[in-house]
Amino acid sequence: MRKIVLIRAIAFICSIAAKIIAAPFVLLGRLLHRATALFSRNRQRRKERRLQREMLHEEKRIRRKERQTYRKERKDEKRRLRLERRKLREELRERRPRKARKLKDYTPIINKLRDKCRDTRIAWILRAIYAVGILGTKVYWKLLVIFQKAYWGLHSIYRRIYWVSRGLFQRGYWFCRVWLERLYWFCRKLCQKAYWFFRGLYQKAYWFFRGLLQKAYWYHRGLLQKGYWHFYYPKSRKLYQSMCRNAYMDLFFVFLRGYTNQSVERISCVQILGVEEYVKCHKEQCCYRVIETGKERSVCIPPYFERNEAEIGNFHSPDIYVAKIQNVSLIGGSNVILADKTLLNDAAYQDKEHRIDIRYSSIKNVLDGIAVIENQDVTEEIEKGINLVSAASFNYYHLVVEILSRLAFVDTCEDYRDYPILVDEIVLRIPQFQAAMECINHLGHPVIKIEKSKKYLVKDLVLPSSNVWMPTNVYSRNQIRVSDFMISDTVLQNIRKAVGVWQERPAWRNMFISRKKAQAIRLKNEREVREMFAQNGFEIVYTEELSFRQQVECFGQAKCVIATSGAALTNIIFCQPGTLIGCIIPSEHGFFMYSTIAYMLGLRMLFLDAEIIERTPYPAADTFILDKSYVSRYIEAINNKPK
Repeated sequence: MRKIVLIRAIAFICSIAAKIIAAPFVLLGRLLHRATALFSRNRQRRKERRLQREMLHEEKRIRRKERQTYRKERKDEKRRLRLERRKLREELRERRPRKARKLKDYTPIINKLRDKCRDTRIAWILRAIYAVGILGTKVYWKLLVIFQKAYWGLHSIYRRIYWVSRGLFQRGYWFCRVWLERLYWFCRKLCQKAYWFFRGLYQKAYWFFRGLLQKAYWYHRGLLQKGYWHFYYPKSRKLYQSMCRNAYMDLFFVFLRGYTNQSVERISCVQILGVEEYVKCHKEQCCYRVIETGKERSVCIPPYFERNEAEIGNFHSPDIYVAKIQNVSLIGGSNVILADKTLLNDAAYQDKEHRIDIRYSSIKNVLDGIAVIENQDVTEEIEKGINLVSAASFNYYHLVVEILSRLAFVDTCEDYRDYPILVDEIVLRIPQFQAAMECINHLGHPVIKIEKSKKYLVKDLVLPSSNVWMPTNVYSRNQIRVSDFMISDTVLQNIRKAVGVWQERPAWRNMFISRKKAQAIRLKNEREVREMFAQNGFEIVYTEELSFRQQVECFGQAKCVIATSGAALTNIIFCQPGTLIGCIIPSEHGFFMYSTIAYMLGLRMLFLDAEIIERTPYPAADTFILDKSYVSRYIEAINNKPK
């Protein structure tokens, strides 16, 4: 009996110690997580506000220009009318007959007065008046000349002071503007460095606390297996049950929910299954149709200038299908599709090497086919719909190539012609995205907006499968495989057929796609590279300023396209066969999606190998530069290359 009491006392003391040790780390992890989420939300809000301000400034500038034009036209019209009236007056004055002016002769009167008053005082008075009049006239003209000289002297001095002051003001204005621009770019660069510095600190702290929690988990799990731990407290029991059932990183969420007096049931563990496997288990509630069976597909490793030649690899792809499942829950802005406490995700289910990272939004962690998901309440029910919701709808490439191209598979089934499309709200908020969706939705499906981070229950959900097998993210940058860049030829066919690309006409435009106005500039010396291409006859194009239809027409007329790796290169889908594609990207990234698209469309390729100067955990966030002599040789080579 004393041993049992002693064991219970030891268990109670250990539980208290575990709570005290883990509480600071849990609180710090929560603060870091909230700070990161707040930073990302604020950055998105700042971007939206900046776009709104730019649109408002553009409207003001257009209105101001219209007012200036109107005022100038009115001023010119008034001047013209004034000149016409003056000319008319002069003509009338010239036509008017002039009368001879008769001057009255006062000489007889003066002589008569002189005779009468020759020897009197009146004569002297008249002489004095005459002398004063002559003197006053001379003084008047002298003063008039002096006044005119003073007036024009002061006028010239005023004009000189005016132009000198105006020149000084202009010099001061441009001086202040130049220094303000320099200060802006200095502060921007400083903020970027501070961002990456604190991001590195956050990652180091994250991995440090993750290691500590892992050690704590395995230590307490060892005590559990040896039988020294007894569960007499509900919170401790739920804590260790969750630890045994899930991965060690779930300790974050269990502590936060358990020790902050919140419900532990907000965190749940669900099994990950592929859609085909789920349909086999629920045949009475599901419908599954194979559109295209799996086959060998080609992946093109691009040729880099002065580095290597192109290589072609063949890999086997999964089936392309369309499935209909009943009573499915989905969360906007994520890849969460839940059916009977099962997460439907083909990529994560088929990943045997545990390298594909699907953690985003409500998916907190994944380990051994089990996903940790934060539960949410259903906000709305939808009768039926076609799923085009994704965690990557904010990106132009992912939206056009990976998401919207699936709609053609559903359109082959007549049963789903009246089903509405479920899309993320950001697709309807960006004009280019909305135009792309309207072009591809040629059958006129109704569109239902799915708000981000909200949960919806769909009674009949149509799931078109992926026809691009590139993972959105991987755990490590060294885990990217060549086979990840398989793409079905139906992707390109569906997009080009729906959009209605170029007709047969000669291509004539040499274009350099600039990322000057993008939020993140990967090529640090883009300004020098852009100027070198511009001096050799290349047209500088900013795709952010073009509508979707303008981008289609622009790339359809391209003879040569040079661009830094980014979503803007998605538009090479609309290029004519034989167009030269030059992508600026480091070869060690191992990114072959654009080269594979170019190979399938019959485009010519010659990539530029850049040098990484700032390496990050994610290759898409790396910054790099291009050697100027290397660019000069590249331009000379493509100009002399036979067409």
